[in-house]
Amino acid sequence: MATRKKDKKIRDSEATKKRLVECVGEIVREAGFHSLGVNKIAQLSENDKGVIRYHFGGLAGLLRAYIQDRDYWPPFFERYKIDINADQTEIREMFIALMQENLKQFYANKEMQKIILWQITQSNPLLREISEAREDEGEKLFRLTDPTFIGSTVNFKAIIALLLGGTYFAVLQANSIKSRVCGIDLNWEHDFRIFHQTIAQVIGWAYEKANEENKSSTISMNYELETLEKLTEKLSLEQQKVTNRKSIPDPLLQIEALKVEKILSQHLLALTNETQIITFLQVYLGRLIKLCNKLYNPEYANNPNAEVMLDLIDAIRSPVAQYVPETIILPDLFRDKESKKFEHHWTFILKPLQQARIEQKLIDIIHIPVRQFKTAKENMRWCDFKFLKRYLGVLEELTSGKFTLEMLLETLAGLGYNYSRFSAYYTSILKLKIADQDYEQTKRILKFEQARLSQISIYTKRNFDSHKLPVLEELGKWIDAEMIRHEDHRSEINSFKLITKFKAVQFAFWKKLQYDHGVYEEDTLELYSEKIAHNFSTKGQEELSASSIKSKFYPKEKSILLAIEKLLLAMLEDVRKFL
Repeated sequence: MATRKKDKKIRDSEATKKRLVECVGEIVREAGFHSLGVNKIAQLSENDKGVIRYHFGGLAGLLRAYIQDRDYWPPFFERYKIDINADQTEIREMFIALMQENLKQFYANKEMQKIILWQITQSNPLLREISEAREDEGEKLFRLTDPTFIGSTVNFKAIIALLLGGTYFAVLQANSIKSRVCGIDLNWEHDFRIFHQTIAQVIGWAYEKANEENKSSTISMNYELETLEKLTEKLSLEQQKVTNRKSIPDPLLQIEALKVEKILSQHLLALTNETQIITFLQVYLGRLIKLCNKLYNPEYANNPNAEVMLDLIDAIRSPVAQYVPETIILPDLFRDKESKKFEHHWTFILKPLQQARIEQKLIDIIHIPVRQFKTAKENMRWCDFKFLKRYLGVLEELTSGKFTLEMLLETLAGLGYNYSRFSAYYTSILKLKIADQDYEQTKRILKFEQARLSQISIYTKRNFDSHKLPVLEELGKWIDAEMIRHEDHRSEINSFKLITKFKAVQFAFWKKLQYDHGVYEEDTLELYSEKIAHNFSTKGQEELSASSIKSKFYPKEKSILLAIEKLLLAMLEDVRKFL
């Protein structure tokens, strides 16, 4: 019986919510969104206005439910999902079907017409949120068109925006004042078919134009690059044979480099989104870097031809430096030149470190990225260059003023310097802080260090070694492990220890007095000391050692003796009360 009542209650609740949404639709169709109000909706639905708050949290929540119920775009995105590996013909047909279906649905859906009209005439956070959600879904479809439109002068997003806006305007014009737009009246079946067909034509023309441009541009780019590659191969062989090397670049190489720069720059400027730019740079910078390396010889004092290629690479890279793929390998000539600059910057950091008496071991650790950039056998990547540039810049700023060892360590951690030797040095400092501390003090120190690490300023999202854990995460894990280790160690300690208010030196004398007067039966003072250390803790010292206890059996300070005497007299007085 209870289940039936519960089911009925759920059904009634759903029916109430549905009725409220329908009432919003009735008001919108008859008077528009500006006429909506809680009282009017409640009156029309024959409910108390508190019901709206109960089911939807208020008018805004009810409007959200209404728009989501009437908005046909979410079902569209589900229906027109397409495989990421679909060919461009399928993708083109999908866009045609999507835009033609939008025309049909928008023309037939009077409430959706009101929603769009409200969206474009009033500033409303709810409508903006719903519109942005549509845009995010649409972006996923646009990414599928990149292979066709990358590098062309055709902006496919702009074309779809024109089709979408044109559809909305023509439908609203036909619906509101029953009038034409550019001679087209969508209320007439003939004109509707023409508009429907034109959507397919415009999208088809966009694809045709892009394919023509891409074919021509790709042929032209490949031709110029192949010419440059052949010339580079020829010059590379000549450099190996000639003993008297030229100090000026080859004129023909300069001409070809300018041609390549022009055509690649034009193609790059035509790209419309980040993905296209990154893909382009990955392909073409990679090819140019190989040519630059082929012309570079580190044994030569001058490498004029390699300089020409490096200038070409810089001309392509500079306008879009923020999009250069992190994994791009640096040209050898670029690495050689930048490493000299980095070593120069290091001199401005080294002197303040030495003046601050920073341990040489740490200075050597800090210098490793600079040294590795120059001498490491493995290739350096664009991300390595950007990391080191930021690394030296921050360190130079820090050391230009007053700083402490703690500030230096925090800065290195904030720079993402996750080199194993630095992590080991940092943890060695922490070990010194907790050495010879009792459990509670160790716990406080480690928790403080953990909190401090979480507040370190982050200077870059990059890490020195991309294959290792970020240094802050690594140090955090070390602290967690250290805390667990101390917890485990504590659990092994006698949990039934007696805690005395005596200090260790007072307590040792107190226990020695008891031993001397036959309170305990122990064969030796060594064994007696072991048992005291195992079973007692003193003020400020949780762990005692037998040797320490034994060394304090014979105190020389009079204050210790007086304190024990005072206690003994008080105890004697209590005893005498019972006599």
